[in-house]
Amino acid sequence: MRGAWTFLLLSGLGCGGERKSVPTVDPDAGGDADADTDADTDADSDADTDSDTGTGSDTGTGSDTGTGKDPCAPLDTCGGECVDTASDADHCGGCFDQCGAGTECVDGACACGKGECGRGMDCADGVCACQDGAIRCDGGAYCADVSSDERDCGACAQVCVGECVGGICECGDGLTECEPWGPGGTACVDLMRDSLHCGACNATCGDGEYCVDGECVCQPDREGCEGDWGVQCVNLDRDLQNCGGCGDGCAPGDVCSGGVCGDACGADEEECIFEGFGDDIPFCTDFETSEGNCGECFNACFPSDTCVEGNCTRWWAATGCDSCGVECDACAGEACCTWPGDPSYPICVMGDVCPG
Repeated sequence: MRGAWTFLLLSGLGCGGERKSVPTVDPDAGGDADADTDADTDADSDADTDSDTGTGSDTGTGSDTGTGKDPCAPLDTCGGECVDTASDADHCGGCFDQCGAGTECVDGACACGKGECGRGMDCADGVCACQDGAIRCDGGAYCADVSSDERDCGACAQVCVGECVGGICECGDGLTECEPWGPGGTACVDLMRDSLHCGACNATCGDGEYCVDGECVCQPDREGCEGDWGVQCVNLDRDLQNCGGCGDGCAPGDVCSGGVCGDACGADEEECIFEGFGDDIPFCTDFETSEGNCGECFNACFPSDTCVEGNCTRWWAATGCDSCGVECDACAGEACCTWPGDPSYPICVMGDVCPG
């Protein structure tokens, strides 16, 4: 079953296996209400007192005061909004000049002080600066010493499950060196429980699976059902072809919610429409947790990510740990969580929030 995630299209519609993006349509295209319809025509009954003298003061900007003054004065106009560039962190000193993480706008200049600087930073002379030996990562949101930081070993966001020595990830006992998903470098993995390297390097478990004792098996909330491509791990609560039980498909146009076919999704679900094969196929999903619809319909996460509160978030196995706690240091300062539905399976998740 491993390596199946890339070709799942229809059988996994209800369980987060989609990989198709849907274009959006701008409903406001060409919708300018201020067309060539000047309300001040020659039929103005108050002709002697009309302030519109035809001098061209109507600029079409919505600020026709007859004086040409900026209606936001003494503030500035940025993107059609009135802003104070002396204190607005999104327009500090000028329109769209944004302050970085941990800084604030003071007298038109970005400065730290009230805000907290990111990891690996210190506030020096009003600026969040990297500590000695560290470089900026994630667009300057934090700094890291890539020569020794297991979270950024050799490069930003390059996680080392092992020990980072001189920017090189060294694997300890029980770990195997593999090429990682994501940035280059080295991944030290536990082939017995790493779903990206299950039983062998780069042997990735499929949609709805995770790695237990070197074998890809169905996740706790999934069931193995026969499908067009063999046995697939599906969510019986939402799968259109296996709604409530293997082989129990819903009628065309119906959705599967809570393991029951019907015409509407549950209150905690969102409805997406798969457009293909000549018909629109609705299905239910959870934007908070679905790895195929993370945050929105068809926003699929990479195999190295899981969906946490609607955001695709990097995760990896908590190698060498039987549970989360002070004795588990595999997560290099990131969140230690248990796999949803399996408290005996600890994982590391980038950030401080665990998947639901």
